[in-house]
Amino acid sequence: MWYSARLIPQFFRFLVRRLRPGAKRTFVDKRKAWREQEQQLIEKWNSAARRYHEIISQSGPSEEIMSKAAAVRAEIDALRKKVARLKSEFNSGKRY
Repeated sequence: MWYSARLIPQFFRFLVRRLRPGAKRTFVDKRKAWREQEQQLIEKWNSAARRYHEIISQSGPSEEIMSKAAAVRAEIDALRKKVARLKSEFNSGKRY
């Protein structure tokens, strides 16, 4: 028997809910954890950007200032990679 490609995922979701009564609650818990993770990422991004602007606004380009700026830039690059990973998870349907 042939089934529509759109009906198969819905059927499996129906089975999962039938087999696991707490499945919906688990999904809600995941969404809450994802939101907290995203909020923490935003806070880290904002604090790193604020520190970078404070370091750059100091007068005179000394070696100490440049090394601090490079460290904060590396942190921002790591955060940028995390944002890209979350974005790809969202676009592929693994989130929400």
